[in-house]
Amino acid sequence: MTADDIEYFDIYSCFPCVVLLAAEALGLDWRKRALTQTGGLPFFGGPGNNYSMHAIATLVEKLRSKRGAFGLVLANGGYLSKHAAGVYSTAAPEHWEAVDCSERQLEIDQVSVSSLGAIDDGVVVDGEVESFTLVHGREGVQYLTLVVRTGGSEEREGSEDGVGGRALVKIGDRQNKTLQAINAGEDPVGRPVLLRNVPAADTGGDDFPVFTLSEDIDFDQLLDQSTALLVRVGSA
Repeated sequence: MTADDIEYFDIYSCFPCVVLLAAEALGLDWRKRALTQTGGLPFFGGPGNNYSMHAIATLVEKLRSKRGAFGLVLANGGYLSKHAAGVYSTAAPEHWEAVDCSERQLEIDQVSVSSLGAIDDGVVVDGEVESFTLVHGREGVQYLTLVVRTGGSEEREGSEDGVGGRALVKIGDRQNKTLQAINAGEDPVGRPVLLRNVPAADTGGDDFPVFTLSEDIDFDQLLDQSTALLVRVGSA
């Protein structure tokens, strides 16, 4: 069975990117296909933290009105790291047996994950801004968070799995010029930065990888390769 065989879809829609990524994986044009049967999580809501059960119930009504058709309910959790999928129909399958996913899970478990923990104290590595978000409060912008992929461009493109290490960059109000520049529309994605490992005690003892700038600098300085960010790697 392929996506072409499915009449109805309900894709978990906690964030727009989830729907777009699911549509891409299924080969669907989200501009032309209805990807929800309830109206979507932001509009329907998630009573009892149980949105997908409501999606299944809504899909059952649709399938009863069009017997023999198929419907897919796709759910996810974590950082798009946990998935559940169910295909439903009024047509009974000709043959049914449990699916053994142990070999596929073994492949997933063996995928190597790069980490900043391998960076020795004082070593500087280059990185590239991959994504960002601004967090706002009642008084305006509170802080900026960047996702940085580490390793040179050749190393990232030539790596076996195509994925370099990643770290979280948190820029607070000490770097107000940088915050305001990005809030005004400057886009840091794709720009290079340098990262340097420093002891955890120097960055507040956070228990996850954090970068911070040592002083307030403007946007051009932030994006210049000569700018070294202080890096804290997570505790072992």
